[in-house]
Amino acid sequence: MKERFRETDLPADSGEEKRPEESGSGELSGDTGEMLLVDSPEKYRSAEEMTEYGRDVAETTKQNLMAQQGERMGEANLQRLEAHDTRGRVEVLDYQDFHERFPNAQPGVIGLYHNGTVYAVNGHQDMVTHTLTHETAHLCSHKAETFTENGDGSRQHVYASGLLRVETSVDPDGVRHTSVSNRALNEGLTEMYTIRELTSRGDWQAANAYQAYSPQRGYCSRLEGILDPGTLESAYYGGNLDGLRGNVERLTGDPGAFDRISMNLSALDNPEQAEAAREALENDFMAMSEARFAEISAEAGTFDGFGTETAETGGAGEIGGTGGGAAEIGGGDSGTGGDLGTGGDTGSGGDAGDTGGDSGGDDEE
Repeated sequence: MKERFRETDLPADSGEEKRPEESGSGELSGDTGEMLLVDSPEKYRSAEEMTEYGRDVAETTKQNLMAQQGERMGEANLQRLEAHDTRGRVEVLDYQDFHERFPNAQPGVIGLYHNGTVYAVNGHQDMVTHTLTHETAHLCSHKAETFTENGDGSRQHVYASGLLRVETSVDPDGVRHTSVSNRALNEGLTEMYTIRELTSRGDWQAANAYQAYSPQRGYCSRLEGILDPGTLESAYYGGNLDGLRGNVERLTGDPGAFDRISMNLSALDNPEQAEAAREALENDFMAMSEARFAEISAEAGTFDGFGTETAETGGAGEIGGTGGGAAEIGGGDSGTGGDLGTGGDTGSGGDAGDTGGDSGGDDEE
C-alpha cells in the first residue's frame, strides 16, 4: 500500500486573512453606530501579559461554542476540541515578531489560526479579545481532510475548515494544481459568529474594537434570514456544505448559484470587480428571497405561485395555494469572478485562514 499523501507546502494565498477596516477607539465602529470610549492605558500590556489574558478568552470562546453548536459539530470534531489544549495554544506577539514568524502574512493581518494554535498581534485589550475570539471560532469550525492516491500516480488532497476548501492535486507527471474556494464566505461567517459571541458575553467594546469583513458579514446575515433555519451553522460547524449548496440552488433554481455567490463575495474586495459583484449578489439574493417567500406562503396556504394571495371560502372549501417552485429570477453573471487572493481581509485584525498545511494545519485569519 502506498504511503498516504500529505500536502505540506500549500500556497501562501490559500489562507484566510482578517484585517480590520476601522481600528482604534473613539471612532464609529461596528453596526451599532455607537461611539466607542477612549481606551485607557491599562488596556495595553506586554505581549507576554496579553498572552496570559488571551488564554481565558480562547478557552471561554471554545467552551461557549461547543455548548451552543455541539450537536452540529459531530462526535469527531467534539473530541478534537475536547482534547485541544486551548489555553496552552494561544500566543500574542508584538507586530514585528508576528510578521517575522509569518512572513507570508500581508501587512494588515493581525491574527491567525495555524496548526491548532491561535495567534494575535499585540494591541489594546479589546482588539486582542476580538482577534482571539475570531481565531478561536476558526478553531471550532468543522475540520476534515481527505487524501486520495490513484493507480495512474495522480494524487488529491482536500482540506476543509468551516466552509473553506483547499483542493490540491498532483497529476501523473508531478504537476501540482491548487484551488481555494469559499474563503470570503467563510470569513464573513466567522466574523458574524465572533460578534455574536462577544455581544453574548456583554463585551461590547471588544465587539466594536474594529470591523472585519463587513460586506461579507452583511451578506451572511442576510443569507441566514433567507435559508432554511440552521443551514449556515450546519455547514460551518458540521461540515454540511452540500446542504448549504443545495438550499441556495433550490431557491435560485440555478445549479451554479452557490459558487457564483461565493466568488462574488471575494470580488467585493477588488475595486475593479466590486460594483459588478454587488449587482450580481443583489440579483441572486432577490431571487432567493422571493422564492423563499413563495415557499413559506405556500406552506401557509396563502400564495398561489403567481404573486397573488388566495382566499378561504367559508364552507365551500379552501382554495389551496399551489406552492409555486423556486423563482428563477436572473442570477448575477459570475463573470466578475473574484480574486480569491484578496479575501475579505481587514486591516488590523487579520486571521490567517485555513490553508491546510502539514497534516491539517490551518492558517485562518
